[in-house]
Amino acid sequence: MTLSLLQRHQPTDCVAFGAGGVRSAADLLRDAATIARALPEARPDSSMLMVFKTDRYAFTAALLGAWAAGHSVTLPPNQRGTTVIELLSRSNIAGLLHDTQAGGHFGVGELLRGEPAKPLSRAIVPSGVIAHAMTSGSTGTSQAWSKTGDQLAETALHAETFGLQPGQFHLATVPPTHLYGLLFGVLLPLASGGAFMRETPLHSEAIASRLRQHAVSVLVSVPVHLRAALTVASGAFSSVQRVFSSTGPLHESTAKGFVEQHGKSVTEIFGSTETGGIAWRERTKSEAWHPFSVVKVSANDEGRLLVDSPFLGPGATRPFETADSVDMQPDGTFIHRGRHDGVVKVGGLRVSLPALEEWLQQYPGVNDCVVVAAPELARGFRVLAAVVASASIEAGLRTAMAERFDPSTLPKRILFVDRLPREANGKLQKERVFRLFGLDAEGAPFERELSVGQPVAIGDDPLPGATAPGAEQVDAARLTPPPPVWHVAAQVSVPENYLGFSGHFDGYPVMAGVVQLHDLLMPLIAHHRPDLGHLRGLRRVKFLGRIGPGDSVEVKLGFPATDAGCDFQISKDGSVCSAGRLDFDPNGATLPPDSLPPSVPSSRWERQR
Repeated sequence: MTLSLLQRHQPTDCVAFGAGGVRSAADLLRDAATIARALPEARPDSSMLMVFKTDRYAFTAALLGAWAAGHSVTLPPNQRGTTVIELLSRSNIAGLLHDTQAGGHFGVGELLRGEPAKPLSRAIVPSGVIAHAMTSGSTGTSQAWSKTGDQLAETALHAETFGLQPGQFHLATVPPTHLYGLLFGVLLPLASGGAFMRETPLHSEAIASRLRQHAVSVLVSVPVHLRAALTVASGAFSSVQRVFSSTGPLHESTAKGFVEQHGKSVTEIFGSTETGGIAWRERTKSEAWHPFSVVKVSANDEGRLLVDSPFLGPGATRPFETADSVDMQPDGTFIHRGRHDGVVKVGGLRVSLPALEEWLQQYPGVNDCVVVAAPELARGFRVLAAVVASASIEAGLRTAMAERFDPSTLPKRILFVDRLPREANGKLQKERVFRLFGLDAEGAPFERELSVGQPVAIGDDPLPGATAPGAEQVDAARLTPPPPVWHVAAQVSVPENYLGFSGHFDGYPVMAGVVQLHDLLMPLIAHHRPDLGHLRGLRRVKFLGRIGPGDSVEVKLGFPATDAGCDFQISKDGSVCSAGRLDFDPNGATLPPDSLPPSVPSSRWERQR
């Protein structure tokens, strides 16, 4: 089986439609050639990093252009800046292809505004590895899996299995940089003679509007979007002939609700980045999954799913052992029992996190939810649940849950939130879920206190009093500020899993400026000069170096006699990380230690006296 694209299209056939305009097969071959001409010469392992946020057509032209130039493509697990920067530092990355406003590298919009190249005669698919797909990191660290053209040729199987026809319009709500989004949102239309929508609508009303506007035949979506679509008026999906769902379990209530509301059965695709597509089902007809015709499945003694498939990589162990628990059926289908690591022991009792999550998802008033287990020394694990719902349902929810599950296995915390931190593909990274509960990536509590040495008085000048100078003195000091005179210094050690790093940033933790202000500076200032009053501004502040986990820094403070302010300097290994001036209002309220931010209790300064 070989990946073949555009062979069922005539040159004038539409391949892309939407807000960016209609594009034909001939347009795509011309634009791919124009992009290929601009790229650097390919090396044996060179790859172009793909970051696309708005235009699926731009992504597709870049994809075919990179392949025509002899490069593979790398699909990032997300589009956060820290992820992109880390991937760009890898030796095999030849450059960045993108449709963002960032500028630089290879912006597809700018390339296509130039002189067009001679069109490609066909869509070129190189031999060997043509893509590096990265797992989402929902259950751990993201991993890259190499894909050949033969592996990605599973799109031909999908077109045949589901009877997709030339001329059908496809709309995907999952980005093309996710493997499911690439296979079903880009390659499947190009392989079956169809066309895809350029934009990626996410909200239910926007999806419904575009379905009606363009008479879309094929909807490629994810469970969270299909659940939201249950609120859309019936008839909005009347043109749709096939609805696909993947990236996570489609809850039974959503599958049934979709049929009731829109008269459409949802086709679920079961697979993974490691294996490619494995099986499919329509849940309203059967719980069982049907393996694709070329895929062989079985189970080992532990009930883990084993897969042998042409979509596995050339070097993969066959059969490939997945992390999924299944019950094989006599007819060759299987019942999925959740991920093997989705069953944990709490106080000696086995708890199925997927089963609990499924139950929560169907409880009235719950719009979305996630259940995770954090390690606990005494009981093995403790269960945590975050739900998108009003907190007013908590009492009824807990009562109903206690009637259904063993009380000792119920969530220790139920967190009510406005939304869950889902990725664009609908998945949730465990690390980001743990963060909702104030836990680190391993499920352990963040360290909330810095280790502070005893503050030491330095310099010859006495600590200034509380009397503010006259206006003339203040103005003169601001016009010609003297060099700082330091009065106080303290050594501060930053724990590896300090709470202040949470959210700043994934993969590259750094202590943000506001955290330095609240956690390093204000407690020390409040301890030595509570008379300064309210902080009213910052001047001449510079951030020159990174403060990271495990660092030890020196904090220096100086209190000018001519101003109601404080000079500060934070240094690491003799190099300044940040410095500047804080201005205070001497007529405002004082800064008692117990009024400081709770993330770093100021009482630790008192303990060091």
